[in-house]
Amino acid sequence: MPTGSTTANRRMIPAGALDPFEPLLIHPEVTDKSLWFGGRYWWGDPEQKYIFIHGAEATQWTPTVWFNTDLVSQAEIEAIRVPADLFNPKWRGKVVVIPPDFGGAGGSYYSAYLNDDAGPEWIRTLLIEMEPFFSTDYRVMTDGIAQGKFHLGILIGRAGRDLQSLQDKGQTNIAELTQALSAVPELTASGSSPLMMVANRPKNPAATQLFVNWFLSREGQMAVHELSTDADQSLREDIPPGNINPSYLRQPGLEYQFPDADPVLLARFDEALKFAVDVYREAQGSGG
Repeated sequence: MPTGSTTANRRMIPAGALDPFEPLLIHPEVTDKSLWFGGRYWWGDPEQKYIFIHGAEATQWTPTVWFNTDLVSQAEIEAIRVPADLFNPKWRGKVVVIPPDFGGAGGSYYSAYLNDDAGPEWIRTLLIEMEPFFSTDYRVMTDGIAQGKFHLGILIGRAGRDLQSLQDKGQTNIAELTQALSAVPELTASGSSPLMMVANRPKNPAATQLFVNWFLSREGQMAVHELSTDADQSLREDIPPGNINPSYLRQPGLEYQFPDADPVLLARFDEALKFAVDVYREAQGSGG
């Protein structure tokens, strides 16, 4: 089922729309937990039973940031070393941001809220002191950055993919901030692609189970690695990297934090989102 963890956790699970996932797993290659990273399954919900995470990107935390290269110099970008460096006074009023109460945007605010190098005050500075333009329209964000209405987009979610597509098609005056802004190695399961979940009472339970077990098998996960350069690395440990972007790959010997799969941190999602939404409403002048 293609949906992100924010929607699943906040809407689908409370509504009883998802069934527990692990009972579906029967293939020996899937049920052998020693073949998975860390010798276990990874879950994207606090109860650790509904949202199965099969892939993750190895990274060091940085918010999704795209910028117009005609308006933001390379020297200014290279000077950004920690999250607070994004708050250059010259960019005040020239930043576009997705509101925290829109769609799956909550996940980005959750990550920022829990990150030691960002945290609640970073969110407050972004949403209030930087006087950003708030938009829920990805076209407004992408066109605004590409055409110079905005110098930067920060926490712009899927708009980053649209900007990447524009760049791939020859748009030369846009670029993504690529340097890590936090030193702690993390695994990130962003969007819906590295997640699996099953709807309550599927129409064809046998077919659902067959697909799930094939997809999570060695053959299925190898196919993911071969067919996409934009997929997260599988959490299976017994398959080659295929065409996965090398920067996404886990490095031997590193100990990774995995906030998207940490039940203690996931239980703080509502806390993080409430804080961000309250600050957003303050920025909009509507109070709490």
